[in-house]
Amino acid sequence: MKSWMVIVCLMMIAAAYENAGGAGVMETPFQDTLEITGTVRFLSEEGGFYGIVGDDGQRYDPLNLASSFAVEGLRVKVRAHIEKGVVTIRMWGKVIRILTIDKLE
Repeated sequence: MKSWMVIVCLMMIAAAYENAGGAGVMETPFQDTLEITGTVRFLSEEGGFYGIVGDDGQRYDPLNLASSFAVEGLRVKVRAHIEKGVVTIRMWGKVIRILTIDKLE
């Protein structure tokens, strides 16, 4: 039974490789990188969470905002990936994974 499962897994990997154009790179859930300048906001919905509102008004729901940056009104510059296919219970803004974050003065 285990050998059957291994064969199925190998077939799935081969199919993913072929769908990637044989380039040896599988598509990841996040492809788009963006730069955000904005303000950290505390939102009381769903028990409370911190989001980032960009200077352009766009809302971002970070999956990995460090507690040292979870400060209402903090101005930040963020480089992040948009997480495609990820849904949160908050349903507030674009879901992002922070790559770098800096406080702005």
